[in-house]
Amino acid sequence: MEPVHNPFFHRGPIRQRDHFFGRQREVSQALGLLRRLQNVAVVGQRRIGKTSLLFHLADPAIHADHGLSPAEYLFVYVDGEELTELDDGQIRAVLAEELAAALEAAGHRGPDVALSEGPLEYRTFRHVVRRLTQRGLKLVFCFDEFEGLGANPHLGPSFFSSLRGLTGQLDVAYVTASRTPIHTLAYAQPETLSSPFFNTFAPLYLGLFSDEDAQGLVE
Repeated sequence: MEPVHNPFFHRGPIRQRDHFFGRQREVSQALGLLRRLQNVAVVGQRRIGKTSLLFHLADPAIHADHGLSPAEYLFVYVDGEELTELDDGQIRAVLAEELAAALEAAGHRGPDVALSEGPLEYRTFRHVVRRLTQRGLKLVFCFDEFEGLGANPHLGPSFFSSLRGLTGQLDVAYVTASRTPIHTLAYAQPETLSSPFFNTFAPLYLGLFSDEDAQGLVE
């Protein structure tokens, strides 16, 4: 007798496209916005599938189906929970590390700029990003658990404004995932919301499946 395999996931995000179900409207909307390098804020309650959606959007086969060439668009996943106690230079170092890993995984050559160990100044990180976009790459940074950045006591308006500065000058976009809209999160420094960074996002709300999709998933 052949073993019975349980097709349902009960813990952890879905990383394999064949196991991802539904969300066609949300996927199409998000990738349509990202194709124009419009920032996207994914909002939904815990366990609703935000992380799974980020991995699905970043799948080259998926975004290629929506007109985003994997040779041109590079998605970089960043776990916000790992950034809660880091200062801005350390966070930029993490972003550079994840960027290098994404380049390698996609078969691109690494940054043309030699990076030393330790925190990165904004000018150095911006130079790395600029050199990559000059190659024709469009970079999409996906910040999961964005609450982690908001709760970081070391970050103020200048850090978030520097992120916005990259999108204003270079081919860069951001996707955030959080339980509530990013402009309603509780930030460690209340003046953080004065940054124009928070005015650049199109919201994308994740709710429950429709009755039809829920029945289809079970079947």
